[in-house]
Formats: sequence, C-alpha cells, structure tokens
Amino acid sequence: MSKVVSLDDFRRAEKQGTRADTTTKSAGLKLAKGAKGRISLCFDRSEFSKLMSLYSRQVALGHWKDYALDTAPGLALFSIYRHASERPIYAVAKAVHPSGRGRQYAVFQGPKRLKVADTLADALRAFDGRVGEWMSMTN
Repeated sequence: MSKVVSLDDFRRAEKQGTRADTTTKSAGLKLAKGAKGRISLCFDRSEFSKLMSLYSRQVALGHWKDYALDTAPGLALFSIYRHASERPIYAVAKAVHPSGRGRQYAVFQGPKRLKVADTLADALRAFDGRVGEWMSMTN
C-alpha cells in the first residue's frame, strides 16, 4: 500500500525531482527508463468501456459494489471493491512497458499478480471463472 503524502509535500518533491510516493513499486510493475518525468497515464475510452462492461456485469450479479480510478506518473489503476470501506479485491493496472514503448496491463488480486499482458483484453481474461471462485471463498 502506498503511503499518504500531503499535496504540498508532493508538489515540493516534484519540483526537486524526487518521488513523493511509491505507488508504482507497490503495484509490482517495472518502470521504464526515464519514467521520472513522465506524465500520468489514464485509460482511454475503449479501455474504460471494456472495464465498465466487466464491472457492470459483476455489479448486476451482486459480486462487486464499487470501483476507484487512480493515476500516478506512468501508472493508471482501476480498483474493484466488494464494499467501499474495504481494500480492493482486484486491481487492473496500466503502466508504461519496461522497454519504454507501448503499455503493459496487469491484474492483481490483493498483492497477488494474476496476469500481465500487452493488451487489456488479454489481461482481463484473468477474470474468466475467477469471480465465482472468489465468491465461494467469502461465503
């Protein structure tokens, strides 16, 4: 879990060229060379549509209740919650590929990395059959 940093400390660290948070390290993805000055990534419209399609199907089934979007330099996260007050049960990360070209997607279940892929569609295949498995573990 990343540490909480005040906005003033974050801005001060950005001006000094140091990192104020460790989000990318805690996500378990490698950063590309030169990622220090990189602008934040975000999910584009088609990627967000795929994520929301999966999310809405699971909400309709009663498995998922809430989601959150987070960004950091070189990283975008879509976190999925069973209850809003808990830790995310799943997180989908979009990061700069370690080669510095393109993007890399990863799916996490808590600290466990389920799948890493070069396309979002391939990464989302980690959910095939897994949601029902998670529900049986919590009941």
